[in-house]
Amino acid sequence: MPVVTSFVVIAGIWAWLFKGSEDGIVNYILGWFGIPPQVYFSDERLALIVLAMLSVFKVSGGMMIYYLAGLKGIPDHLYEAAAIDGATGWRRFWYITFPLLKPTHFYVAVVTTIGSFQVFDSAFLLTDGGPNYATTTIVYYMYQTGFQFLQLGYASVLAYLLFMIILSVSLIQRKFLGREISFY
Repeated sequence: MPVVTSFVVIAGIWAWLFKGSEDGIVNYILGWFGIPPQVYFSDERLALIVLAMLSVFKVSGGMMIYYLAGLKGIPDHLYEAAAIDGATGWRRFWYITFPLLKPTHFYVAVVTTIGSFQVFDSAFLLTDGGPNYATTTIVYYMYQTGFQFLQLGYASVLAYLLFMIILSVSLIQRKFLGREISFY
């Protein structure tokens, strides 16, 4: 559901779950254990953690689909041959499944890294970059610079800088994870 649901709706549900009073579901459950209500979006330490959990929740379904497709692409005869040779379940995973999922690991790593650098909507919808700039991401800062402070040149430079950072990180990931895989 998180993959096909609008991010605005999910952010609204997240705001309701982590409401900073006893009305919030998370605070209600924590109250069962005697933990006082937390103000998640007003606490510098907790706000970024809650937004990170929201991002993980939003992308986890799509990433599971990629891994399922990767698992379906591994030929069954490799597992059968390993079972005949006496390989345990852990050894089959470690020597067959994990290495043959390297293209999927690479794709997921690149896509999630790019997505993590481009977090805007959760910071905009839930915290407005606060408290005390704790959740101001580079894309949210670009938005503020370009559209609120009308410093379009500086915002453009930030966009190019973000592009260069993402390109560099993607190339590093390609070097370590992007090797060709052979089934034989």
